[in-house]
Amino acid sequence: CSIDASRSAQVIDEHLSNATVLAIGPGFGAGAPQQQVVMRLVAREGAPLVIDADALNSLAEVERFDLDFRAKAILTPHPGEYARLAARLGIEADPVDPGRRIDAATALSRRLGAIVLLKGANTIVTDGLRSWAASIVNPALATAGSGDVLTGIVASFAAQFHRSGMLDLFDCARLAVQAHGAAAGAWSERHGSAGLLAHELCDLLPEAIERMRRR
Repeated sequence: CSIDASRSAQVIDEHLSNATVLAIGPGFGAGAPQQQVVMRLVAREGAPLVIDADALNSLAEVERFDLDFRAKAILTPHPGEYARLAARLGIEADPVDPGRRIDAATALSRRLGAIVLLKGANTIVTDGLRSWAASIVNPALATAGSGDVLTGIVASFAAQFHRSGMLDLFDCARLAVQAHGAAAGAWSERHGSAGLLAHELCDLLPEAIERMRRR
């Protein structure tokens, strides 16, 4: 997509003071304007920032982007996106090996001072000090748009629960992973392990969250 970086910066500045949380990345596209917008956001403090997809890849194109990273952020990379970020920062870690995924996520979290949600089987969430691995392995989640749905859930929970002081961002991310997995689990109980569509995952979220509340 085509983005006017200077105009985007003006619009962002106009609305940032009223934002509870920001999410950036899905469907964002690639290019120098996207990099400028992303770097402007990560360099600012304030509302939590959820960074996914194209926004992560934009970061990975910027030399030493960590030097300007000040945002209170949650990064949600899949292993490929993680590898690009790690390579740019000189982090040698394996985001795929089950025995090394926590160390990989922790290394990036500590470098940026951000929450890292490393997607995949047994998704990892870490703030650099605390780490948690989800007990969720569902092939149905390997579908286009599943990660975008998770980004939306993370942002929604941060908006609802972090601002009120009920949960910190680490727990918001963990809760989002659990809700995302529960919705996929409900779909798989009815349809099996393949064929899930992103909008079906969204449709099942209220039911999944209600189940979690009851437990």
